[in-house]
Amino acid sequence: MAERTQGWRLPERERREIAEWFAGRARSVDRCQEPAHEGLRLLAARGWLSRGVPAALGGDGGSLEEMAEVIATVAGSCLTSAFSLWCHRMFLEYVTASVSPFLTTQVLPQALRLERWGATGLANAMKHIASLEELRVSAEPREGGFVLSGRLPWVSNLVGDRFVVAVAARCRDSILLLAVPGDSPGVSPGPRLPLFGLEGSASASLLLEDVPLSEQWVIARDGGAFLQRVRPAFLILQSALAWGLAEAALASVFRNLSGPRAVLADRAWELDDALARLVAELRALARHGGEDKTYRALKVRKELAELAVQAVWLELEAAGGAAYLSESDTARRLREAAFFPVQSPSLVQLRTELARYEEAGVS
Repeated sequence: MAERTQGWRLPERERREIAEWFAGRARSVDRCQEPAHEGLRLLAARGWLSRGVPAALGGDGGSLEEMAEVIATVAGSCLTSAFSLWCHRMFLEYVTASVSPFLTTQVLPQALRLERWGATGLANAMKHIASLEELRVSAEPREGGFVLSGRLPWVSNLVGDRFVVAVAARCRDSILLLAVPGDSPGVSPGPRLPLFGLEGSASASLLLEDVPLSEQWVIARDGGAFLQRVRPAFLILQSALAWGLAEAALASVFRNLSGPRAVLADRAWELDDALARLVAELRALARHGGEDKTYRALKVRKELAELAVQAVWLELEAAGGAAYLSESDTARRLREAAFFPVQSPSLVQLRTELARYEEAGVS
């Protein structure tokens, strides 16, 4: 494999320890015998949970690039745990960027201490700002706040009633972005979704029936502009999920390139070179990005998702029949990789948006 350890900002020894810890519980998380979100406690204790959140707001400082490394490290061992981490970390991102003193001084510290679990219910909103879907939630103004109604078909990290979820709602002619606590009256998660993979991610539909919220729960009044600002970070950290899984799958491939399976070496090196290129691009985006950052983030997100799927299928070829047993790590990664084509933004949505950019002359 290409030597990528020199580019990492997080200490290699610590990364190995974290990766081994999550690998040791990946099977039980996959079977829903252990909750994925509990792995966040280890990351919080190591100062890894809130890399990129300013120290002045109670975070661990650091950078978005470091947070991408954290997610990739966990994803290489257990994608379900990494997805739970991504959900929580994106909620921290939204609240950090909020102008609400209540959210930054009261809710953010609770989320950093894991007294509340962050969820992101913004798949519908991201499709809306891409002109692909209408908003599913409405907010009616009332004195001192709003009343929310609607249904989101898929939200993850819905842990008990101690979650708080970011939701976009139509309010007359504007889009509001709000934090909705799970213990509010009218908030009802549905049954856990019987997913093909990532079943331990506490995913379900979310029904909002006349949910009363005061003004202090508003993340942004111009939700459309806010989402456009945070979308590159959303995509960068999401891309780290595919990065980590692809890295783990290719490591398995290279361990098995002996005897007749040496015929797979050229394809393995081809995918490894592509991964190195995409990770370098992802790192550059996390550091600065430039004017076309959203387009580039969409492109990297699509290409890493496609590469992760290809890498896991190659792993199956390289590992042989033993990998086809349902309890193998390869079989788990196959199910995990099947998430990438449908994860919002789906590959269909990504291709649609990229085509629009390219028609407009962005490349």
